[in-house]
Amino acid sequence: MPSIAELQSEFYNKEFYESWEKKELQLLAGDVAHAIEHHKLLGFIYEMMHRHEECVEHSEKAIALAKQKSDRADARVSIARSHIFRKEINMAIAQYLTAYDEDPDNEAVIEELGHCYRNSKDYDNGLHWYTLLSRQEGMEAWAFTDMGDLYVEKKEYNKAIDCYKQALTFNEKYDDAVYGLGVAHTESGKGDEAMEYFRKELEINPASARALYCIGLVYQNKEDYYRALHHYTEALKIAPGFAEAYNNMAFIHLEMDGDIRTAIAEVEKAAELATDSQQRVLFYLNLSRLYNKIKDEEKHAYWKKKLMDQLGFGGISFDDYDDDDGDVLK
Repeated sequence: MPSIAELQSEFYNKEFYESWEKKELQLLAGDVAHAIEHHKLLGFIYEMMHRHEECVEHSEKAIALAKQKSDRADARVSIARSHIFRKEINMAIAQYLTAYDEDPDNEAVIEELGHCYRNSKDYDNGLHWYTLLSRQEGMEAWAFTDMGDLYVEKKEYNKAIDCYKQALTFNEKYDDAVYGLGVAHTESGKGDEAMEYFRKELEINPASARALYCIGLVYQNKEDYYRALHHYTEALKIAPGFAEAYNNMAFIHLEMDGDIRTAIAEVEKAAELATDSQQRVLFYLNLSRLYNKIKDEEKHAYWKKKLMDQLGFGGISFDDYDDDDGDVLK
């Protein structure tokens, strides 16, 4: 029987999950003694496959059968994650809080509660749970990095830098903390210092597309466009789905030689790869403005409509984007 950790290692493999789903259903039918484990694993499998009703069904069966509180907590984590995918954050928090009461040492519960509150902009509660996580042995670097990420969102960059440096006292090669230091320095206008941290992350992880992208961004901010394009291209070799790199390359081609056709092709690629509403709003806005610049009324109207359809998600206001003649944004 595979563990949840083994299943997580195959996060992006749809065929893997379908195969294990079939096996677990067969085992469940003939292995009553281990029904709890089979229901837990099926709950997790359906969570990863975004099949909410089946995730809840099997996780609740595991909860009902479980004698150990830790088993109940593990099953609740799958239900909570499934609620998060459906953007039902309050329901997810309720499941996590019950799971914490059942298993106060469950690291996944503590960290994910921090994430839920942080994503809800409830930063005080987020910090509370990340602080609890920092007291779990072996989780210190992880927890302080999460705190740093929270402070970056609050634009409190000095506090973020302090947290990332604290994380590195527990693990000097913790790449998320090194990357965070680069981001915090970038956001506070310290490009040279940021570059040092992004290069340090590449020493730890030479295949870090995000570090290559951020080095490109630093060069772009310096208007060193050839080096910026080089690093965006290298990032895309590692992560072909890096939508922001395509959008920024479009910005550079406009700045360097006014090549609108190339810019349009790059932003359309970015729009194709977009994974969330914030990205789609930015890319659709840029495409509506680019087609407006070349007087292509049909395509301008098409992208403007797609933009309007996205507005309202995540608190995005129409007033922020009602400007057909504005510049392309990076």
